[in-house]
Amino acid sequence: MEIIADEVNNAILIRATQRDYAILSGVLKEIDIVPRQVLIDVLIVEVYLDNELQYGVQWYLKARGFDTGGGDMNADIGLNKTDFGLEEGKLLSSDLAGFSAALFSSGDLRALINLLASETEANIVSAPNILAVDNHESTIEVVQDEPTVGSSQTSVETTSVTQTIQYRSVGVILKVTPLINESGLVTLDITQEVSNILAQKEVEGISSPSFQTRKATTNLVVQDNHTIIIGGLMQTQQENVHTGIPILKNIPILGYLFGSKGYQTKKTELLFAITPHVIHTKEQADALTREFSNRVKSLRKALEQRGVLDEEGNVVRTED
Repeated sequence: MEIIADEVNNAILIRATQRDYAILSGVLKEIDIVPRQVLIDVLIVEVYLDNELQYGVQWYLKARGFDTGGGDMNADIGLNKTDFGLEEGKLLSSDLAGFSAALFSSGDLRALINLLASETEANIVSAPNILAVDNHESTIEVVQDEPTVGSSQTSVETTSVTQTIQYRSVGVILKVTPLINESGLVTLDITQEVSNILAQKEVEGISSPSFQTRKATTNLVVQDNHTIIIGGLMQTQQENVHTGIPILKNIPILGYLFGSKGYQTKKTELLFAITPHVIHTKEQADALTREFSNRVKSLRKALEQRGVLDEEGNVVRTED
């Protein structure tokens, strides 16, 4: 028996007797199966921590009985509990280096966001989705490239300074590796990284921005079509504020008589809502493709109506 791999065509060539070929063909049919796929929906929400949420979303949910099963959760946000080995609406106790996680059904996610928005300001940062293959890592990046000074050289002859500019990606990077079992449970190996720009700092006469990066890795199990919410990525920033009488506070020289300037501390927390949808059949994959195509068409139509795109899809103006 001789077996030759054809990597270019993703095939194998077999030279064998009829009996051996029949045995080998049966084995290949059992192991050569289409890998399972999962569509991963991600919702990234930034929550401002003030009033009842000043200690974070985790403590806010605990105060409403999420970790003990107490409290009228149906009255609060319409959560219903089911038992599939993990309890919906219940905080998960896991070592996430300061992070917390909770499980919800997909239909209750909107209600939870509305609950948080009723207490404080909650902004949807991004809502990407990605199609991932079983046991293969997929990456979602919501970033922008920020310029920073990499190095500088001073010429002795001309006393000129040459600086090199490097670009660094700043934003949210989410890496997910799904493992799918036969019962519909999806194990998610998650690495999340959030970076942002801090104030300018001067080093050896060179002014360049400093960066803050928060990163965590965890492993969680979630049921197909259910949502896992991960929180704990908190950030505190100081912002310049200018308060006073409108218009008068902006008068040159005399404006200080009608207003004041100072600093305001703003604390936020990022929540990641991750929902896996296991694709079992080709029909499901086709349906998801059609749904995505319809979303793109609807978005394009909306942009055309607002004058951002022309009929050929070219950008005619940018939005403020």
